[in-house]
Amino acid sequence: MVGGEWKRSDSQEWHDFFDPAVGAALGRVPFSSKEEVNLAIESAQGAFESWRSLPIGDRVKYLFRLKEVMEANSEELAELNTRNHGKTLEESRGDIRRALENVDVAISVAYTLSKGANLDQIARGIDEKMAKEPLGVFAIICPFNFPLMIPFWFLPYAVVLGNTVVVKPSEITPLPMQRVASLIKEEVGLPPGVFNLVHGGSKVVETLIANSATKGVTNGLLPLWRNEGLLLRSSAPSSRHSRLLHRQEGNDITLVEPSTNCQLLVGPPKIVRFMKQSP
Repeated sequence: MVGGEWKRSDSQEWHDFFDPAVGAALGRVPFSSKEEVNLAIESAQGAFESWRSLPIGDRVKYLFRLKEVMEANSEELAELNTRNHGKTLEESRGDIRRALENVDVAISVAYTLSKGANLDQIARGIDEKMAKEPLGVFAIICPFNFPLMIPFWFLPYAVVLGNTVVVKPSEITPLPMQRVASLIKEEVGLPPGVFNLVHGGSKVVETLIANSATKGVTNGLLPLWRNEGLLLRSSAPSSRHSRLLHRQEGNDITLVEPSTNCQLLVGPPKIVRFMKQSP
């Protein structure tokens, strides 16, 4: 989705995505071309000035609407999440709840995060004033294991603070965010270009990062082994990118004492590891 409209990809590379419970293909997604990804970034950049100029109270209203729409469609979203990822329905419902909690938090902290600061007489005859401004276009790269929850660690905060976004769902589990994009277009009504969505793999990620209009990159828990160096180089202080929100994959660290009952120990790590399995 680019500029508020669905666009047919001209890519020659398409990949199936599956229902892992039965091994059946659910659909196909394009691996967007460099030109298509850059068009999405251009759309986000074009919407940025008018979006950042909108009073924050008006931007918050869109988040209230997003919350309302997602709550009304929460069971459908949970079912799509389970169908495409393979996790249990109850766990998918929890993912939706946590996504909605982030919308709630973004609403509650929007005014605080956007406030500047003022300090009179920081030195003789000198007052200090700090203003906070939105940065521009953010690329949100989604992992396969939490297709809905992790994008919402970033999406509502970026948007309510005046930034625009290009979201790339996991090529393995694209269905849940595809449905969210449809709801944003059909029922939330964000201005065209504020939210954009592209599909693809590592080459799409590299294009998102390399574009000079991309002012920040977020990628949750996705390892991005092949892109790690590019990610780090592009986020260096000397480069054009000023922000990188990146978490390397790693979990289930366990400290075992000599007195530990190993029969009791193995249960929780096994459960957590099962929850994070690939579809």
